[in-house]
Amino acid sequence: MACAGDSPGEGEEATGETEQGLSTASASIVSAVESAQHNLGGFNIDGIEPATLTVFHLHVNTKARWVGGITTDLSWDPAKVRQGQTLDVSRTSSATGTMKVLWTLTGTLRPLNLFDVDIGEIPIAVDLASCNPVLHHDAGTPEEILCTATSPGISLVPGILPFEPYVELAIDIHFKAKRDAAKTTRTLLLGDEQGAQGELAINDGSQNDPLAMPCNKPAGTELEYVMDPFEWTPVSVSAKQQPKFSIGIWLPSNPITIYPLIKSPSIADLPFGDFPAIDVPMSLTGAGGSASLGTLQANNVTPTASAGSFSGQEGSPVQFAVTTTSACPITGYRWEFSNGTQSFGPNPQRTFGDDGVFDGQVTVTDMTNLSGTDSFDVTIANKAPVADAGPNTSGAWGTQITLNGQAVDPGTDDQATLTYEWNFGDGTPGTGGKNVAHAYAAPGDFTATLTVCDDHVCDTDSTLVHVRKRTVSVSYTGLNVGTFSAQATLAGSIVDELGQPVVNGSLAFNLAAADAGSANTNAAGNAARTIDVTLGAGTYPVGVSFAGNGFYDGGASGELFAVSRIATALSYTGSLVGGPNKTVNLSTKLVDALDRPLAGKLVSFQLGTQSASATTDANGIATASLKLAQKNGQYQLTTSYAGNASQWTSASSSVNYTIGNPK
Repeated sequence: MACAGDSPGEGEEATGETEQGLSTASASIVSAVESAQHNLGGFNIDGIEPATLTVFHLHVNTKARWVGGITTDLSWDPAKVRQGQTLDVSRTSSATGTMKVLWTLTGTLRPLNLFDVDIGEIPIAVDLASCNPVLHHDAGTPEEILCTATSPGISLVPGILPFEPYVELAIDIHFKAKRDAAKTTRTLLLGDEQGAQGELAINDGSQNDPLAMPCNKPAGTELEYVMDPFEWTPVSVSAKQQPKFSIGIWLPSNPITIYPLIKSPSIADLPFGDFPAIDVPMSLTGAGGSASLGTLQANNVTPTASAGSFSGQEGSPVQFAVTTTSACPITGYRWEFSNGTQSFGPNPQRTFGDDGVFDGQVTVTDMTNLSGTDSFDVTIANKAPVADAGPNTSGAWGTQITLNGQAVDPGTDDQATLTYEWNFGDGTPGTGGKNVAHAYAAPGDFTATLTVCDDHVCDTDSTLVHVRKRTVSVSYTGLNVGTFSAQATLAGSIVDELGQPVVNGSLAFNLAAADAGSANTNAAGNAARTIDVTLGAGTYPVGVSFAGNGFYDGGASGELFAVSRIATALSYTGSLVGGPNKTVNLSTKLVDALDRPLAGKLVSFQLGTQSASATTDANGIATASLKLAQKNGQYQLTTSYAGNASQWTSASSSVNYTIGNPK
């Protein structure tokens, strides 16, 4: 609180006055503030005034209202009322205030204790003009401030004659308040739009309010500094009242006329009663005002750009950046390159298709359309192409195996001029081109290497080529039937997957799962072998197989082979005449179909009713002795061989045999 000046009247608008045309502009904003009227409570005064023996029964009710004004002096540099600048608004505030106290007195007086006199309602108003809100607290100054006043005296004993005593009732009132800063909401108006806004603490020291001047508002926009509303709320307010009697003498105003009577100064002040202080929650509020800061001037600070040098590799994005200084935000970035291309933004990325040194210019434009430029250069290094020989592949020897290579050059401008060369890994000369076909002369695993070059460097990649043996088709082409103990021809052929005969391939034959020998194929891929059939009559598997070699896989084929018994024949070789009761030798020869004598075979002889048997010797001859016991005559002599189930067929022959001399 302070004691200075007069506060604005209630309901009076705060105004701002601005001085223009100076290096420092200034204005003032005045706000009228006031509190609500607060009831400070009431108290009774009962007693007797001893000088006049006046008995009194009084009641006092007290109300108070605090009114005042806060003046804020502003100053600023009008040259800073410009787009992109920071305008420092300096503030110094002061306050005035008055505590308006109203006592209402009611009750009765009984002079000389004779009769009661009703005093009605007596209002007593006092303005404590020294109660000024103090907007801050400096170190070393009292934390609590006091406002003190005494009510006008209320005459309890009216004066009639000079030099009679008078008695008045008066009330002292003391206010204590803990000081605090005022508060307001500051708003920067930009024409019809609200700009920056914030809560401010108002004190009577020098304060600074930095304001960013907008770049997004056009030059010529009216700027207004608004402080509204205001509030000042002390930490605490308390009020203490003390009633007292003042006693003095009525004096003549004129020695001649005597009247009217006037009061002498108080001879004695007699306080009475003990009335404690009460807390009063006071808060002063009021509307604020505004001050014109002038019109917004156009930005006059040209932005600067600093780009420098950049580097990278072809095919990889190069990050660009520029350092700028400007009063207003940069809203546009345009990058122009010597190859005729453009990019936009503060940190663009650009990929170059070839190595080299490029230059360019970057232009930055701020929100107010002011621009600045800078030159830059970019060094792009070459990067090797990436070769890809393709996936591992395979094929048969002697066939065309395709190799599909490719390559990607990070520099797109080099892609069309890449060169390709293959090394097949088998000692044969390489060839060019991405996609090639090569026939390997022999089976095996080979590493094929692709070399790809741009105009500076090369890259290689390899793939595994598995060259396999050719598959074959093996066929049995020999006989499917044979005769026991006769010869039979077994034959076969080998043809590879290309339909070509396999020459000098070893074919192994088998009959009835037993080795039947082997033979090598001729130029046509065929081979044959003659065997002796030793198997009995029946059906047997016959097959041919090829084990394979360094160039061909193996293979096999099988069919069925039917063996039949070999035919036999008997021819009688003995005498055809014998005498009765004579012993004769009968003989016959047993041969097979190939006229080979069969030894060890049992041959039967049947002569008429007589029979005999004998076993063939090494020459196939069987001889049996027979004593002729039949009468003379001609008889049929039959020789027979029974054969067996698996090897030889049966045989028989008949001749005429004569006994004696027939008539």
